[in-house]
Amino acid sequence: MRKYETVVFDLDGTLLDTLEDLKDSVNYALEKGGMPKRSLEEVQAFVGNGVKRLMELAVPDGEENPKFAQVFTDFKEHYKIHCNDKTAPYPHIMELLEELNAYVGTKITYHFGTKKEVVDGKLISKWIKVNKKNQVVFKKEKISEF
Repeated sequence: MRKYETVVFDLDGTLLDTLEDLKDSVNYALEKGGMPKRSLEEVQAFVGNGVKRLMELAVPDGEENPKFAQVFTDFKEHYKIHCNDKTAPYPHIMELLEELNAYVGTKITYHFGTKKEVVDGKLISKWIKVNKKNQVVFKKEKISEF
């Protein structure tokens, strides 16, 4: 089997299913702004180009809406607090990462928004665990050691 030096993943929406938390935050902000809520399918169709674009598509008339800036702020504040309420790895992702970690030379690049970090997969597996509710939990003490 061929060994690769680098494996690149986008975390949000690739390794982790974040759609329910995104939908909840979108709908919180829309409802607070007096706007109609969006279905899971609508939010799913809106994701993929960042949260600003998500909200441009979710808010009626997008940035042209006079309430857009406040609704976008409300979304970001809500998501910051609730981004891990329902988020969980997609099925078999943890097994995939464990398999990749078996290759000593493998480096994994994790993208967090606009930042990226290339680290050994064994280190990353120490940072992330899945709790009994099938939620991803970051071990902050292990990350701070890095």
